Amino acid sequence: FPIYGEDKQTSHVVLVATDWTAEFQANAALEKEKQYAKMVIKLVSSKNQFEKFLHSCDEVVGQLKKAVNDSSDLDIEWAFRMLHTLEGEAATYSVGAIWQATRAPQELLEPYKKGEESDFSKVKDEFIKNLDEILMKKAIFTTENKELMESLGLGKEPTLEISLDDI
Repeated sequence: FPIYGEDKQTSHVVLVATDWTAEFQANAALEKEKQYAKMVIKLVSSKNQFEKFLHSCDEVVGQLKKAVNDSSDLDIEWAFRMLHTLEGEAATYSVGAIWQATRAPQELLEPYKKGEESDFSKVKDEFIKNLDEILMKKAIFTTENKELMESLGLGKEPTLEISLDDI
């Protein structure tokens, strides 16, 4: 707000600021809780599929690492498709950490996919590092949610899910 002097000219300005940090943090915590609730609902309704998703994280990363190490010429389309599928599965089950971790290696592949780059060896080490990040995020996720997963019977003998309508 301007403060005018005797000469009717602005002599000072009063600035009022509001700290929205607490509200921002509360909204972020609320969003995190919503995502957790979504994940729990999805886990309860499709335990076997979720368990397959967790196993597929290891399989996909293993296949990609093997392809990178065994070949001088990585099939970029195949690698991108594998990562994109993993990203979609992570988003389906609201596992944000794994979902976000799949973005970095996909972004590394983009220029090669578009034909803008051709020498994959330039980013090979970073690509492998990004794949390891996916596994690290999965390990953190399973550790943080160990109690929930045990209470749902995940990690035990496979079970058969039958819908209520089929029963």
